Amino acid sequence: MLSGNTELKSIRISLARLTDAMREQIDLATKISYGNLGDTIKVRSKSDTLNEALNTMSLELKKLKDQAEANSLLEKNISEINNAIITSKKITDFGANISKILSQQTNACQATFYTTDYIDNKDNLIKIGSYADDDNSPKTIAFGEGLIGEAVKNNEQKCLNNLSKEYSFLTSSLGKAAIYNVLITPVAYKNTIIGVIEIGSLNNFSDADQKLLNSLKNSLGNATAVFIRNEELKISIEEINRKNNILQVQEEELRQNNEELNKHSLLLQQSEEELKSQAAELEQTNAYLEEKSRELETKNYEIEKKNSDLIIAQEELNVKSEEIAQASKYKSEFLANMSHELRTPLNSILILSDILKDNTSGNLTNSQLENLSVINTSGKDLLDLINDILDISKIEAGKVEIYPENTVTERIFSDMEGLFKTQMQKKNIRFETTITEKCPREIYSDVGKIEQILKNFLSNALKFTPNGGTVTMTFDSPAENWNYSNPQLALINKNQVLSIAIKDNGIGISEENKKKLFQSFQQADSSTSRKYGGTGLGLSISKQLAQLLKGEVFFDSELNNGSTFGVLIPIKYQENSNIAKTEPIVTAIHETVVVKEEQIESEYPKANEEFVDLSANINDDRNLADFDDKTVLIIEDDPSFAEVLLQVAHNNGFKAIIAHQGETGFQYAKKYNPKAIILDMKLPGIDGWTVLKWLKEDPELKHIPVHVMSGMKREKLAKEMGAFDFLVKPITPEKLKNAFLSIDEEINKVFKKVLVLEDDEKLNYSIKQLLHANDKNTICIQAYSRLEAENILTNVDIDCAIIDLGLPDSDNVKTISELKSISKNENIKIIINTGKSLSEVEQLELEKSVDSIVIKTNNATERLKDEILLFLNKIETTENTEYKTAPNLSGGEILKNKSILIVDDDIRNIYALSAALTGKGAVITTAFNGIEALNALEEHQSFDIILMDIMMPEMDGFEATKKIRENAKWKNLPIIALTAKAMKGDRDEILKAGASDYQSKPIDIQKLISLISIWIYK
Repeated sequence: MLSGNTELKSIRISLARLTDAMREQIDLATKISYGNLGDTIKVRSKSDTLNEALNTMSLELKKLKDQAEANSLLEKNISEINNAIITSKKITDFGANISKILSQQTNACQATFYTTDYIDNKDNLIKIGSYADDDNSPKTIAFGEGLIGEAVKNNEQKCLNNLSKEYSFLTSSLGKAAIYNVLITPVAYKNTIIGVIEIGSLNNFSDADQKLLNSLKNSLGNATAVFIRNEELKISIEEINRKNNILQVQEEELRQNNEELNKHSLLLQQSEEELKSQAAELEQTNAYLEEKSRELETKNYEIEKKNSDLIIAQEELNVKSEEIAQASKYKSEFLANMSHELRTPLNSILILSDILKDNTSGNLTNSQLENLSVINTSGKDLLDLINDILDISKIEAGKVEIYPENTVTERIFSDMEGLFKTQMQKKNIRFETTITEKCPREIYSDVGKIEQILKNFLSNALKFTPNGGTVTMTFDSPAENWNYSNPQLALINKNQVLSIAIKDNGIGISEENKKKLFQSFQQADSSTSRKYGGTGLGLSISKQLAQLLKGEVFFDSELNNGSTFGVLIPIKYQENSNIAKTEPIVTAIHETVVVKEEQIESEYPKANEEFVDLSANINDDRNLADFDDKTVLIIEDDPSFAEVLLQVAHNNGFKAIIAHQGETGFQYAKKYNPKAIILDMKLPGIDGWTVLKWLKEDPELKHIPVHVMSGMKREKLAKEMGAFDFLVKPITPEKLKNAFLSIDEEINKVFKKVLVLEDDEKLNYSIKQLLHANDKNTICIQAYSRLEAENILTNVDIDCAIIDLGLPDSDNVKTISELKSISKNENIKIIINTGKSLSEVEQLELEKSVDSIVIKTNNATERLKDEILLFLNKIETTENTEYKTAPNLSGGEILKNKSILIVDDDIRNIYALSAALTGKGAVITTAFNGIEALNALEEHQSFDIILMDIMMPEMDGFEATKKIRENAKWKNLPIIALTAKAMKGDRDEILKAGASDYQSKPIDIQKLISLISIWIYK
């Protein structure tokens, strides 16, 4: 029973498999019948021939169908190409259409079509069409150039798929994509390559694409040849038409020329007849013309003679005009340069009359004192007149100098109010002054020129306002709709313009006299019996000065109802601005410019050149002045004024030496070495500017304060050249007294000693310059390491130390407190100047021992400058600190009778140093090596200082210095090392050995004298 079931199950399985196989065969047959070819079914065994046959049939039918479809597509593509060829009218249309269709048929995105150059007949390919070209493809390609050139040269198709780099780019308004696949196919006509097609695609090209292009190469070649022939025919036809047009034009021109010739022939015949008739008339006319020609020759001769006379007259007129202009120029220059000659004798009159008015001896009568008052008053009136004439002359000659400065408006307002208030009160005139809220508060201009304008206006108001009247001075800004006479002022914001108006209720000005205002030498009443005096120059000068300051003047007046005079000045003076320049007063006026520094000779008088000493017999103090006396050298060419200065010097406790020439004055400065110099600028021969330049260039004289006195306002130039102070002539006794007080203060100034501890040499030097720029009486001692600083602080009474934390031999905060503890001056001020970032702990530690901390940031220089200025001010006003007046350390006066030991193995150095120091009054002892130096110290124990050479035989300077310091009695004896070694490490080594200071060779003798003086003074 079990066996029978198994057999039935087996039969059932076999029938199921047979049924499945038949079902698969039926399905495949059904697919084939519907045209779904290419599918296969499983072959169950080698004897399953039916399934194998069905599979073979399906595949073969699929292959036949694909071939049929490919052939159909090929025929369709060829048909489209043919239609494109037929519909193209010209070769460019043909190239563009073929490129487009081939791109579509190959699923490409770009295509270009090149043919042989049928235009220039060169071995080139030219582009006739393209599709989606990115404008980077060339217009022409040479045979053999690139892939296209190679494809044409070798007549072979190139299919390049999957290129490693971007070959080209497909671009649109939304972006671009790289092309990595290229198909290049040559186009042939009768086995000759006449073109090439290049197609680019984002996808790989198939064999069908290559086959398509190969199948089209000959038909495209034939079509290309036809289009090329058509283009050549078109070119030929155009050339023929062009030549035909030229021929037609030439034929028309020839026809017209023939017609013109015929007309000319007829005219020629008529002309011949007319000429015959005219010939007779001409004979008569010629005779008449000959007679007229003779008459014209006579008239021409007369005209030429008159022209010659006119030319001579014109030349004479030009010469006269030049002479007049030159005379005007000489007059202006003469008057502009007369300040010295006019003011110098006037100085003597004013000063001596003032001195005599004091009647110190008590021997003058009241009548004599009244006479002196009249002389003094007349001199002042004469000075006012001279000033007016010189001012207008300098303006005309173009020699007015502008010195702008920053100041506040209240300063001008206060000066004018204070100057005229008393005068107004004397005349019982109410003087009202107002400065409005709109008035600019700061100004950059020439304050002196502005005040001169206002003085002229206020003086006129004072003169022409009756007793009991009113004068008003108002400082304001211009009205909103002010009508400027200077158009450039209108371009400036009204808040940038200062308006000053002087109003009075005086006599006023008539309409007729208004025309004369602001003209030189013009007055409303110019008769000899006029009521009001004056030169008539004040208003003209004011107008010119206002224009020089880039401003303008204005006025308004009514007869018997008072006047208003005012000035408008831009608050920021600009030298090169476009604001209108000064109007010339005469035709020959030079342009007014700011005076620049004159070119001054710098050659010194030769030692063997003798000058005539005009002051040699003057009874001055040259034979009485001692080395330590307060002696002033007066260089002044006017003998009487020099005598006045001599008397004033004596009255102020000075001895004085007089020189009348610049050359003599310079020699006296070197000979007598005065404590100060009073220098006039207008000197015979070498002028004062040259003398000032010499004095400030001479190492032995440049420290001497020079007080310049001149009739010309050249203060800015003088101080730039090194003058200590400046006075403009005429000079009152009060001014002279103040001048001698300032000289006395300058030569007795307290010297402040400052230590600069900074290892960076450039920064060290910069800080030193900053100190000297703020106080020239500061002794600046430089150190580059802690070792140098310790040596200086223990031996020198230092007032202030400027210290950097980052030193090569110490960079910690504790160093500062240690340095302060060893300082000889317990009240030393310490300023930290460092670039190191400080922690809170370090900050607190430093604040215990220093006065201020400056971090080296962007504004470090200003901070340091503020601290330095604070120190300088404090030390001058501290009552508990006593300072002795220091002598001129740079001049070497302190060396007199000082004992100096020079240690050097070179006799030439010893001789040179001895000569220089002996000339300063020093007593010199010499030694040729360290051993002799030690012996000299034992024998003479009163040396003030030692100059120690380093490189010496037997015992060098290092060893000698160490042995000197080992002896307690010489511990504080100053030793200056003279060495050729100037490196920072060498300096440390020298100082470590015990030297107080050093100077590198070659020796600058002036610097050495200053250095010796400083250490002896310490």
